[in-house]
Order: sequence, then C-alpha cells, then structure tokens
Amino acid sequence: MNASPAPEDSHDHCDHDHSHGQGVFFTIETFALVVWGAVLTYYVASGKVTPFLTTTGIFREQALVGGLLLFVVAVFNFVMRNRFPGCGHDHGDGGHEHHHDEGTAMSKAISLAILTVPVVLAACFAPSDWTDEFLRVQANSQVATNAPAASSALVNQVKEDNKSTPAGFTLEDFKKYAPPTPEGHFRLSVSDLWSIAGDPDVRKVLAGQVVETTAQVVNDTMSKAGGNRLRVFELQMTCCAADARPVSFPIEFSGTVPEFREMGWYQVTGTIDFLDERGGKITVIKVTDMAPTTKPKPGGRAI
Repeated sequence: MNASPAPEDSHDHCDHDHSHGQGVFFTIETFALVVWGAVLTYYVASGKVTPFLTTTGIFREQALVGGLLLFVVAVFNFVMRNRFPGCGHDHGDGGHEHHHDEGTAMSKAISLAILTVPVVLAACFAPSDWTDEFLRVQANSQVATNAPAASSALVNQVKEDNKSTPAGFTLEDFKKYAPPTPEGHFRLSVSDLWSIAGDPDVRKVLAGQVVETTAQVVNDTMSKAGGNRLRVFELQMTCCAADARPVSFPIEFSGTVPEFREMGWYQVTGTIDFLDERGGKITVIKVTDMAPTTKPKPGGRAI
C-alpha cells in the first residue's frame, strides 16, 4: 500500500519570514541600550560619579567600560535585527498565514519610556555630590561617632609590617608610613585619625603629636563636653556609595568655638589625644589652627 502523499498545505515553517515583527523589538532594545550606555559614560566622563566611587581599585574604569560595552551590544543588535537562522525542521502546520503582533504605537512608546526615562531623569536631576543636609545628619549620627572597633587600611598595614618587631611599635615605625611635614606634623585623613583610636599601640606613639587633616567641619551635637567643640567628618568608602560609612570625631578649642561655615572645608591643625567616651577610646584634636581651604581633589589621600 502506497503512503499517502503529504498534504499540499504542509510546508516548512522555517521558510516564513519572521523578521518583520522583530525589527520593532530590536529598535526599542537598541535605543534603550544606547541611552543606558550614554548615561553611564556621561557619569564617568563628566566626573559626576567621582564622589560615589572610590579610587581604590578600578571601579571607575569598570563603569566606563560597562557603558562602552552597552554601545557595542546596541550596534550588534541593530546590525543583526533581521537576521534569524532557520529552525531546521518542518512544523507541518498547514499553509496558513502567520501574523506577528507588533503592538500599538502607544504600547511601544510606553515600553521605550519604561526602559529609558528613569535613567535619563537620574542623569539630569540626580545631585553630583552628597547633599549638605545628608552629610550634616551623618556627621552626628551614632554610627559616625562610635568608637572604632577596627583600624583603617593604613593602621592595619602598619601593624602587619611591625607585628614581629621585638622592641614594639615606635614613632619612627609610624613615620615610615606617614612621613611628617617639614614642620614635623603628621598629615592624616579623618578616617585614619578616627581609626587610630581603635589601636592601643598606635595610640601610644601618636598621643600628643601634632597632626593635620583636611575635612568638612560641622557643629557637634553629640559631645557632652561643653560648647568648645566642633566635629570633622568624612564618608569612608570601600568601593562605592552603597557601602559608604560616616566617620567623625570632635575637635576641641581652648576657648570658644571660632566663627566657621557649616559644612565648609578646613585644614585643622592641633595635637592629637584619645578620650574615653561612648564605651571606648575616641580621637580628639586639640586645635591650634583651623584655616579655610578648598575641597581636596577626588581620590586624593591626606598622606
């Protein structure tokens, strides 16, 4: 018995052109990728990302590369928008016509808006730095003022390199990591000065030494030592804004607090001391000079 011939309406499904419904999708996707890449590249190139990504490592370079790669993917998708390989088998679904729903103009516009408008608005209206109000609150937060339980990278390195020193850690050892200025001052960051309070060996050799730091200065609402204190403050980042931790400690004047600009940048000079407060040791600078200055260059270290 002869096999029945295949129905005339049987056809190879892969012979159909499926490209006409894909063009719109890839146009929207490609445009969205271009917008995302442009925003990311703009943030890095303009310096807008600088306050929110540390210079430690290659985080800023990675952000720039990520933006450029989005452009590459967008170009690839655009070039390949109408090129789809055959599926390699016969669906035998009859000769009916295939219809691809490309959506209405409104649905396309909504899809594109969802994909692009939020990032465009962020690029246009997001602040280019931490706001003064946010920093002011953080400077006097309990997190910022807690006595440090761990040392900074500087102190950790000092201790690691000198842990086997028979005579113990000395001031000369510390000078190898933070060479003093010609005046004999140790120029340290707020984070390093704050974290030194958590290490008894470093406290011992630095107590009474003259230090300098460049920082924002705010009113002190946490201390109970009277009205002769302000606070120096900074955000300590490991990689980015998501892990930013506020650190601050008081600076003390022999008389009344001088006139100053809240959240202004100052170079503070004075002798370092360590006091028992909030259940642990905290750093205090007994100020001999506080001079207005400009914000340090992004990524610049204090030592």
